[in-house]
Amino acid sequence: MPTDDNLKYAFKMAAASVDKTYKIEFGKEWTIFQKLLKKRNGLTHPKKIGDMVVSLKDQGDVADTGKWFGKILNGLKKTTIGF
Repeated sequence: MPTDDNLKYAFKMAAASVDKTYKIEFGKEWTIFQKLLKKRNGLTHPKKIGDMVVSLKDQGDVADTGKWFGKILNGLKKTTIGF
């Protein structure tokens, strides 16, 4: 299973296991994550020199995606613990 599909499945299963009504947003942040995944693949398996360039925008997207990921994990934790 591709990494993005696997992660989405894991998030959905984790959410369903703690609260059937808990919903994870897979909107803009998800699209950015998928773009970054392609960027990661280019960095680890470059086909051309441009594949190894990481822009300031890419760096900002990584930070934003990390925050989104943390938000999901914190939401699941709060739902599980009940805070």
